[in-house]
Amino acid sequence: MSIKPAKTRGRRLNPDKQIEAAITSGLPKDSSSIDCKPVRSNLAPKSQLKYDNEYVMWEAYERKFSGADPRDMQCMKHFAEVIGRSTVGRLDEEGKATVKTVRNKVRIFMSQWERTNHLSIPRDVHDSMVPYIEDDLRHKIPLSIEEKAPTFLTIQNYLEMEELLWQRDYHKYIHEGSRVDLSTLLKMHCYTAARLQEICQATYKDLVCIIAWKDGEPEIKLSFKREKCKNMAETQKKPKHPIYERLDPAPPLLANPLLFLLSIMISSNAFKNYKTAEDVLSARAPKGKYRIMAWAHDVLDIPVFPEMSMDGPTEKAKNDASWGKQCSEWAIRAGFPNGMGLHAPRREELIQVDDGGYSLGQVMKFAGHRNPKTLVGHYLSDMSNVDGAAAFLKLKARGDLTEDFRSASMGKISDIQHSLAAKNLHDLVQRQDYIDLSEQIQNLAGKEFRTQRRYLYDQRHKLVTKELKSLRNNPHRVHSTDSNEDQKGEWQRSYFDRVVRHMVPERDRLANTLPLAASLRSPEGISALRDLVALRTNDSTVAYQEVLRPVGGRCPVPTCSEKITDIASKDRWKHVYQCYTLYYQNHCGFAEFCFQCSQWITSKEDWEDHCEHHIDNFDLPFRCDPVKFRCAVACAGYCCRCLGNTSLPATQRMQQFSDRTSWQRHIAKCIPDYVKSLDSKESIPCPHPLCCAILCSESELWCHLDDCHSTSKPNPRKRKGEEDGRVDISSAKKRKRSKFQTRLKDDDFSCEFVNMSANSFHPSPADVIDMKVVSRSSSPDYSTSTNSIWDGPDDNSDDLNTDTSLSDDIFDALSNPRDECQSPWEIPVEATDDAEPWHLDEVTHPSSLSGNDWTLPGCDTPPCVSNDLKELIDPRLLDDFPHSVSGLPSFANSPEEYIPGNQESAITQPLCSSQGLESQPVAIDAEDGVWEVEALLAKSKERNTTWYLVKWKGFAHGDNTWEKRSDISLNTIESFEATYKGNCSGVQLLKKRKRQGKVEYLVQWKGRPEVENSWVKEGTVSSERIVEFEAKTKLGITVDPLEIRLITREQDPYSWQYLPAASHLFQKNMSNHSIGAYMELYREIGSSFEAVAKEHLYLTRPAANFTDKITQLETENLRMVIELNNCKNNAAIELTKKQEAEEVAKQFKTMLHTVDLENESLKKDNQKWISLAEESRAKSAQSYLIVDEALLILDKLRSSLPSIH
Repeated sequence: MSIKPAKTRGRRLNPDKQIEAAITSGLPKDSSSIDCKPVRSNLAPKSQLKYDNEYVMWEAYERKFSGADPRDMQCMKHFAEVIGRSTVGRLDEEGKATVKTVRNKVRIFMSQWERTNHLSIPRDVHDSMVPYIEDDLRHKIPLSIEEKAPTFLTIQNYLEMEELLWQRDYHKYIHEGSRVDLSTLLKMHCYTAARLQEICQATYKDLVCIIAWKDGEPEIKLSFKREKCKNMAETQKKPKHPIYERLDPAPPLLANPLLFLLSIMISSNAFKNYKTAEDVLSARAPKGKYRIMAWAHDVLDIPVFPEMSMDGPTEKAKNDASWGKQCSEWAIRAGFPNGMGLHAPRREELIQVDDGGYSLGQVMKFAGHRNPKTLVGHYLSDMSNVDGAAAFLKLKARGDLTEDFRSASMGKISDIQHSLAAKNLHDLVQRQDYIDLSEQIQNLAGKEFRTQRRYLYDQRHKLVTKELKSLRNNPHRVHSTDSNEDQKGEWQRSYFDRVVRHMVPERDRLANTLPLAASLRSPEGISALRDLVALRTNDSTVAYQEVLRPVGGRCPVPTCSEKITDIASKDRWKHVYQCYTLYYQNHCGFAEFCFQCSQWITSKEDWEDHCEHHIDNFDLPFRCDPVKFRCAVACAGYCCRCLGNTSLPATQRMQQFSDRTSWQRHIAKCIPDYVKSLDSKESIPCPHPLCCAILCSESELWCHLDDCHSTSKPNPRKRKGEEDGRVDISSAKKRKRSKFQTRLKDDDFSCEFVNMSANSFHPSPADVIDMKVVSRSSSPDYSTSTNSIWDGPDDNSDDLNTDTSLSDDIFDALSNPRDECQSPWEIPVEATDDAEPWHLDEVTHPSSLSGNDWTLPGCDTPPCVSNDLKELIDPRLLDDFPHSVSGLPSFANSPEEYIPGNQESAITQPLCSSQGLESQPVAIDAEDGVWEVEALLAKSKERNTTWYLVKWKGFAHGDNTWEKRSDISLNTIESFEATYKGNCSGVQLLKKRKRQGKVEYLVQWKGRPEVENSWVKEGTVSSERIVEFEAKTKLGITVDPLEIRLITREQDPYSWQYLPAASHLFQKNMSNHSIGAYMELYREIGSSFEAVAKEHLYLTRPAANFTDKITQLETENLRMVIELNNCKNNAAIELTKKQEAEEVAKQFKTMLHTVDLENESLKKDNQKWISLAEESRAKSAQSYLIVDEALLILDKLRSSLPSIH
């Protein structure tokens, strides 16, 4: 009997050997060391957070009910009831949780408990929870059975959103490129059915771009891989979607996905070989083939859709939650009051794919589904697309029956109300529930009540939101069908045409080209591509009118040409505007810029004719408030009454106000005068020449002006002493304005700006708050997604959607901290360029609609906001203030801008020093309040603005003020800077501290109140002040900085202790030292030398003793020597290795050279043998010919021979 050997399976190891190999590689022989806990799949990070939150609830339950165990039926039912009663629902008006929500929470908790404790809840307990919640708990608590109806972004709804974004949108994103990215993101959702994170986290390595051919024409195509696809992290088979150029027939350009994707790629320099739009569109592949358009190596890991900052795209991927919120707010602005979740386009796309005749497998692959029930259960509409009537009657079935109903799921309102009307808001503010909340907010002052105030702010905002929602759902509301009513409706409807079109020309062109049905390579498509690229790459911090736009990055004025980037962003537009004004005034004698048509007029006669032309052609602004857009004055303010006053000259009727301060001051007087001039107060016609409204009372007139003409009623406030008919001005601060000189290049002239623009002043937070109280402007300078009393600024990715109100007492404290009288017209200007319309006059003064006293609050020297007062301000507003409250404590007043043709004059308080006069005040122009500077005492920098502490000639130090660099003569600044070595004469050091390893001093500014004391860095204080402070704090003596000597005298109360290394500093008097020695003194004080009291030196320390210091330095030196030797040894080793490597490299190089020589020799031999072979081949051919000829001769001979029989 023979034994067959076992068959081997190829090269596979024997199973016994495999076991041995596993043990050898680390397999434990004893399996008891392995835990026996069940293993569950890992949760996604967001799911893990949700699960953890539910388990925290259980831990609180355990603390309250000790011994609780979810494996017990009674305990689990009790805990389910806890969840049902503690959960606040959003769908139910009473806040009841829904059955579905409680079911999900209980399910999540049971799963997390099993994961955490590695135990199992009994099956009967687990399965009983669903029927218990649905049948018993639902009636016991009770629970709501409502569910949010699914919405669908159909083609009609999609076009509504795109048309708003590009043709009517009033929202101001942080950068204009955000608009391009958001539009592209929505297209990706619509065309790929991808989820949020699958698109937001896409990088360029997930894309493949090729150039190919279609019908003989070049076509760019893109493959998008959903790398972050849900539930597919472990598989490489991720869904991929083609995106191509040539759609047939061509849709509107705003629906072409490749157009927008190319604009992002070009502006990001994503292509390796193509840098411009022309390069990309001129790319060609070989005929009938394709070519890959490679990415640049440094962009492969960069997100395709980055977060935007003020400077443009960043390297951070778009946050999916932020994008979801922005999209919902975009939908609200488009007329969908409930917003939109990004599952709406996904649902609609999957419905269209399902109806497209694709197989179930293709649909599931497209959607990224693994379960076929998911499509039917969660995405397809409940309305069947089966045409039952046609089927029964055997007619042709229709396929378009359900789309309109899916469109209606988003609840489109054609003329949606974006904010409360002035009358509605006034009524709301006077409601008792609103007043109660406002009073509670005022009573909760201090940091300890911050949470309570936040809650009250939210509750008050809910009242506004509820009121707006009620008005939107009002069944008696008449919906306008007139397309020309936009101008007369809310300011948001006319904002794009009024402001954006002439300030952002790219958006103006895109509003005309994107709706066109054209191909990407058409002239319209190329123009749109260039404009989209420009939006992402241009500077969006500042906007300009066409005639004011910089040329080549420089000021366009011929006599200036200063680099725009050298000017602070907030001052760039103003710089160009003022340069042009001076240029035309110098060359033509007159300059006026017409904001209505963006044109310079250079003579008084032409300006008169120009204004008359506007009036005769009814080319007048319907909304009359001044508007700032991205740090620029986009629209000037006008007076409604003056526009319609035919008795005035045309120039006065068209009088322009470029700052809100002077405009409000004017209407505060002009409108009431108009009302008084009327014979009847019961029938008041609107004074605007283009408006035919008739109002019944003055309050209705103001509401109408606010809503229709963006002219809000200024805040009525009584000044101290007005009740008895007197105004105390004894403590009023004088208005001091330093000289501001500027010189245009290439010209030998200079102009003194006495009246500077209020727009040039950037106040402290106190100014911001004070300004917001002044008025609620319906100006389209602002935008919001939700109505509120305080509508937050739009320029940030997260809008302020909260209402905030401050009481009269708070504002009295802010605007008049030292009981000083205020000038009635000194109004701080708005601190933010891009903010929402504020509506605080009605909020803080419910009776404002009927008041007759007209005094706008203000303060010549805007005060600092104290910490206690800041606690009364909505925290979300503090985050939006452009300047830190802890910065410069006080700023000087902001003079009014001088505008040619502006006839109004500033009202100045009588000059009266609160400290008494040192000498007779020296005025440069007493009538205009311009006073001479005696000296600059100190300087401080707040953000990008430098401020100087000014001592005014003839005034006491108590009247010192802070002034900006631009408001002081250049000579004065140069004299100060020439001797500046840190703040000295204008400061006194009070305390010292060390923060993050850096020394700071608490400084008292000379002549400024104690509340303005602030911590400053050591480098901003002169060495003299530091030495004086150290001497005072360490020695207990005070020494005049001028009396400090390095070589001390007998009568000096101090002496010096120093290390030998610093001895050379004390061999000379201070005046004989060089600048380098001064720097060494400043740097080494406290470390290499110090001052000590003489009695302390002689009595307690007979000789300088630095033993400890020397020992420490010697130890440190020894350690450094050891480290140095180690480094030298390492360097020697590395050098040896380097030499060895170089030697090996040299050998390889020699070998390579030898191989090259041999290769060349072989090539020559090969060529030689080839030549020989060619010669042999030629000779062979010749031989064949000779043989052929011989054969012919032989044949002839054979035929000639007689045959032999």
